Amino acid sequence: FYNESSRNGQAGLAFIFKSQIYVFGYGTTGTYSPYGLEGTNATTPKIVPVVNGPTGWNEIAAAPTSICALSNVGTVYCMGENSQGQLGQGDTTDRAQFVKVTFPGNAGLITKIYGVTNDGGSGSNTGDSYYAIDANGRVFAWGYNGYGQLGNGNTTTATTPVQT
Repeated sequence: FYNESSRNGQAGLAFIFKSQIYVFGYGTTGTYSPYGLEGTNATTPKIVPVVNGPTGWNEIAAAPTSICALSNVGTVYCMGENSQGQLGQGDTTDRAQFVKVTFPGNAGLITKIYGVTNDGGSGSNTGDSYYAIDANGRVFAWGYNGYGQLGNGNTTTATTPVQT
């Protein structure tokens, strides 16, 4: 099995193959499904459809209950659990489908994304954070910030991307 980019979380595995996002593993039965499995476990890879999204994907970043994907045109989409604003939508509403992340006006096209699970040494997930680098080398971060890991000078959770 060849994968161009893959990430796993506690819920399963997501990977990109031939510019499509595939997932398999655990699908929750609650209000969201972190890997787009909509309440069923997937024992074989399944393509994740993205409504009004780009036609291809370059990279994915995942945490235990959420996932973000970098498109082939420099945009970012996220889905899953959102208790700490880790989907970058300005709220804490969980999403079962990918939604586009809007970056501040000074952001260029995104070239790299990273996801981090935060536990502060406790061993339990306290929240997920995501980071993006634009074509000009600027870093943007969003999600859980209880330990100052977003790098923006405070410990306030950010529900939309902030420049660090």
